Amino acid sequence: MSNVHQLHPGAIDDERRLDIASDWIAKMDRELTAEEREALALWLHSDVENLHVLLEIAQMWDKMDELGRLSDIFPKAKPTRKKTPVWMGELLPPYCFF
Repeated sequence: MSNVHQLHPGAIDDERRLDIASDWIAKMDRELTAEEREALALWLHSDVENLHVLLEIAQMWDKMDELGRLSDIFPKAKPTRKKTPVWMGELLPPYCFF
């Protein structure tokens, strides 16, 4: 007997659906084979929620692509590090008062 109780049993199904949709988007990005197109069609027709999740992941994928293009236009500047003066890096004795 197990003491583990799932509060949201559908959460595992949702995560699995999200993983599968993400895999399909990555495959679509590199172009699907004929077999993959058939498998995708079967997966999409098996549950209407599959289409909703696939479209949601596709929107995120497009946004990531846009961010990638923006990073090419505006490259991240290397941070400039100011050198700390030597006197600031030294510890003063506890009896020293200003």
